[in-house]
Amino acid sequence: METTRFEIIIVSKCFYDLSKYDFSFKDITIYDIESEEFENYITRLNPKIKGANMSFINELKSEIHNKFEKKYAIVKNDPTKNYSYNDLHKVYVVLLIIFPSDFQIENIIHFINENGFIQRSSMSILEKRYTGEYPGKLIISRDSYIDEINEFSRLVFDRILPNTYIGLAIENYITSFNASHIQF
Repeated sequence: METTRFEIIIVSKCFYDLSKYDFSFKDITIYDIESEEFENYITRLNPKIKGANMSFINELKSEIHNKFEKKYAIVKNDPTKNYSYNDLHKVYVVLLIIFPSDFQIENIIHFINENGFIQRSSMSILEKRYTGEYPGKLIISRDSYIDEINEFSRLVFDRILPNTYIGLAIENYITSFNASHIQF
């Protein structure tokens, strides 16, 4: 019996529609968790237990009361092939570079794949650390820049390595959003 695991990252605290960004070069998609497309994605994982696999997602949907609480899922399109949590997390890092804000990972939904039978197993809830001072507006908020932002994502994605000067600078930048000391 072959058992593998994968995750879906749930992010929030951003006013912009993150599903417009293209990470298909890494076989990754960002879905609005309230969208039909995301429900179809969950259904494709295992149509027999769609209701069970949607249970955590439905719980998260019930927490959405305004635009700032909108939630997005970062998913590997085919999590049974070349899955990497680091790639999903790197999507978050690239987005935080674009959105210097309270934008954050709020939940991680864990799945188990046992010989093709995919089911959700648990959900991690991360500490909500937003200040309200950084509303998550895009630096360049016009839709006309989507292509340029997608190109930036493709160029920078594989260059964010923790053992390089740029990687270290980006890591410190990302950490600054969680730091308790004002100088960071």
